[in-house]
Amino acid sequence: MRKAMALIIAALLLVAVIVAPAMAAKPSAPPGKTITGGSFWAGSTDGSYAYSWIATHPIVYPAEKEGVSPPTATGEFGNTYGSNIREFSFDGAQASSVTLEGTVTLKDIGAWPQTSYFEIGLGGSLNGWHQYYSSTDGCVYIIIFGNGNGGYDIHIQDYIGHRPDAGAIYTTTGTSGQDPVPSATFHFLAEFDLVNKLAYLTINGVSVDSVSFGLLAWGSGDENFDVPIGVFAGMLSTDNDNTGRASMSALKVKVE
Repeated sequence: MRKAMALIIAALLLVAVIVAPAMAAKPSAPPGKTITGGSFWAGSTDGSYAYSWIATHPIVYPAEKEGVSPPTATGEFGNTYGSNIREFSFDGAQASSVTLEGTVTLKDIGAWPQTSYFEIGLGGSLNGWHQYYSSTDGCVYIIIFGNGNGGYDIHIQDYIGHRPDAGAIYTTTGTSGQDPVPSATFHFLAEFDLVNKLAYLTINGVSVDSVSFGLLAWGSGDENFDVPIGVFAGMLSTDNDNTGRASMSALKVKVE
């Protein structure tokens, strides 16, 4: 009887070893694992733009971390991150959805169009520049910027200049024309369905309409999300009298 039981247990262990790789969980990073908490600043440009951003593996871009454009421009920019944030990535071909969650506090943000943008997303870099300059790899992100009504607009952006319908934009208001707009803190939760190319955004517990994504920069052609994908965050400014700042909590990333 004991011999038979031992054989049964051995067989079950063998099945477990064989099945385990196929059932292995996809990457999931709790707060502090993917991108730790930190701050960004960019602004006071001379009519062009300044930017500062960070990204995890495998994103590589010549001007990563900070800069101004064109090269002759001046501007303020920077962040508090180090190179250790580059260690996280996942295989888009093996993932069906990705969720990003965190909290960001913004201050000294100018009103549109002389404003600062804060972005958190998948692949690429700020405004999808990495995608635009060198590949068709997928890029989609949350964008937050000040509006002319003294508040903020927050939505999912698929490519440079993309603006979804009003129902898909989370908007706050204050005093019209106020510059900079008042400081504010937002909790964001965004799920990116990589199968159906739909993004679902919830800000401070309020959900907006879903947004389709998957177009290349400027909205032409299709992006490829069946590739290794990283995570990025950062700030870009076209402001000429404010230095926009953002303090972000550790970014929680869940891959399914």
